[in-house]
Amino acid sequence: MILVLNPIINFVIYEEIKKNFPQKSFWQIFLCSSVGKLFATLVTYPILTVRVKLQASKDGSESYLRALINLVRSMKADEFFPGIVPKLVQTISFNAFLMITFEKMRDLIKLIVLKSVKA
Repeated sequence: MILVLNPIINFVIYEEIKKNFPQKSFWQIFLCSSVGKLFATLVTYPILTVRVKLQASKDGSESYLRALINLVRSMKADEFFPGIVPKLVQTISFNAFLMITFEKMRDLIKLIVLKSVKA
C-alpha cells in the first residue's frame, strides 16, 4: 500500500492544478505535473527511505515504526532527505514527460472517437 501513495498523491494534485488552465500547453502540463510529483515525492520519500533501510538490514527484526524512530533520531535536519535532489530531478522530469504523453494520447483518442461517432 505504501508504494501506491506516491502516484495517487501525484495524480490527484496534477488533476486539481490542471483544472485552473483552460488550455493544455506543453509548459502548463509540465508545470502541473512537476508540482504534483514534487509534493508526492517530498511526502513519501521518508517512508521509502525507511523501507529501503529495513530491506537492507541484515536481521530484519526491526519494525517499520522503530526504524522510522531510529532514522529520525539519527539524522540531522539537513540529512532527513538524503539523496533527495538527484531523485527529484530524475522523477520530476520523467513524470512531466509521462504526463505530457498521457495528455496528448488522451486528446488523440478523443479525436479518433469523435470522428468515428460522426461517421
